[in-house]
Amino acid sequence: MDKVSVILAFYNEELTIDACLNSLVNQTYKNKELVLVDDSSEDKSTSIAKDFEKRYDFIKYVRIEHRDELQEWPRIQGAKSSTGTILFMAEADAKYSADYIELCVKHLSDKKVGGVVGKLNVWEPKTFISKYKALTINPRFEDIANMNSELAKGNIAVWVFRKDVFYGCDGYRDGYYGEERNLSKRMTDKGYKLAYEPNAKWWHRWRENIGETIESYFHFGRKMYALNKDNKHQILKNIYFLLPFPLLVLSLFNSLFLVLLFLHFAVLEKSGLELYKKSKGNEFRNYALLSPIVSYLQNIPFAVGFFYGGLSFRE
Repeated sequence: MDKVSVILAFYNEELTIDACLNSLVNQTYKNKELVLVDDSSEDKSTSIAKDFEKRYDFIKYVRIEHRDELQEWPRIQGAKSSTGTILFMAEADAKYSADYIELCVKHLSDKKVGGVVGKLNVWEPKTFISKYKALTINPRFEDIANMNSELAKGNIAVWVFRKDVFYGCDGYRDGYYGEERNLSKRMTDKGYKLAYEPNAKWWHRWRENIGETIESYFHFGRKMYALNKDNKHQILKNIYFLLPFPLLVLSLFNSLFLVLLFLHFAVLEKSGLELYKKSKGNEFRNYALLSPIVSYLQNIPFAVGFFYGGLSFRE
């Protein structure tokens, strides 16, 4: 039985880390270690993690200096400290079914498989933001054919993989955000298959309130600049979501721009109506009608952060 090293990097995750760690220590897969990488947390995360280390001899706690807001650096340090032949990059704001590791690891007996991901769900959505996200994410991961298609293109991050494949595909590159999905793309480019295990379930906590959403997406955008500075599609998308501001100002002088502003909203509402039609029976179906609002809350801060990141970017 291969040893699995569970790498859990965290920074100020006191709301979820206890439930996360309980789900990881109770995994049915026995030959495992948990490497807890504390990115200099300033809340109760540290004491919670240290308490688990005292209770379980297969847990190793490591505290590193907080360098930036990227998760890649702590995960890189966790991988270096690991002793297993298989890595599982867990998330501190998520929890996992007891058989998650066991089900995912089975796929890695096929050496052609580069990595595995389980079925993602939104963790107990409470507000219109997370309920809208549940409406889009949960059905996506229920569609096995679609998941296999997306994985074949390297469009979805895998979280369980052999250590030699991880390093053979350049691992997580330091200084870049979004390396989880970039690693998947590098795996497929090298000829590896990516596997989906729908019975391995995990639940991820989504941002619940408006302030948290705006702040998070601003930082996402800023951190994504280095990787996407030459991505014309991403740049045009960012410009598109910033258009309402000049349109609003110009509408004060010419009503034509008010019409254009309405059309900008209508395009997003059309997507929401399409989502509403295909979500029959989903408990969060009505939240599809809030598609423009959620899109603006996410994409406007992202766009601002992206271009702000460009101002401070250094090669």
